[in-house]
Amino acid sequence: MDSEKVELEGRMIIFLYAPVWVKDDVIGALVRSEYKACHYDDYKSLLKLINLYPGAVVFVNIDKGPKEAEWFRVLSNMQDQLKEKDIRLGVLSEESRKDVVAKWLRSIELPAGFISTRTRQGDVQKRVFESVSREKAIGRRKYARANCRGVGNATLNIKYLGQQYSGTILDISSVGMACKLPQAGDSLSVNDHLDDIQLRLNARLVTVSGRVAGVRQEAEKVFVVMFDDIKANSLEEKIYDYIRETIQRNFEKRLGQAG
Repeated sequence: MDSEKVELEGRMIIFLYAPVWVKDDVIGALVRSEYKACHYDDYKSLLKLINLYPGAVVFVNIDKGPKEAEWFRVLSNMQDQLKEKDIRLGVLSEESRKDVVAKWLRSIELPAGFISTRTRQGDVQKRVFESVSREKAIGRRKYARANCRGVGNATLNIKYLGQQYSGTILDISSVGMACKLPQAGDSLSVNDHLDDIQLRLNARLVTVSGRVAGVRQEAEKVFVVMFDDIKANSLEEKIYDYIRETIQRNFEKRLGQAG
């Protein structure tokens, strides 16, 4: 794994056989803290996954899927591949017997730790956050950005100087987005402030304001818009929910395309 790429882009956080509350609460909290996190439930895809996401932090819930002994065999046999791909492995389990925990810690490298789910959910979440922080999973980027191209429905309408422009969102984070507005042409320029931006993020409708921070030319003109403070009007939850949903969809799409 390219250490410079990890330092810059961070590490994907992947939960294998995550309990429902981890999928809902822990992953949600990670995304709101600007980590990229997702989940899946097929241990047979583990080798494919680490090839697609080198450098990932992978938490395996050994209470689900294969039995604990089989998990131990699978992960023991994959130590070379995990090391080669710089996978930061962690284990989740209700198991608390000292001899079993010691066996895992003694025999398998677990940079992300052995985390007992028998404790309070808040304590588990704290341990997960400690692990991903220690592994510098955010990298140098500040925000989790979701690629909207070909995944779900992400569109926008802008009202500006009496005109209305419609377009598609290419990617979005909690602080801004890149979008195409075919009808806008040269009507929008850098530093123009947009008071009325209506976003449709799948089934979510969100109204924000912001300014044009940049314009670049791809096949079509792309506008980069930075939002005004969304925390001031509690819109961040809808946007973060969409980001989490889109990260998950892109992950599943990529895994499926890999065959």
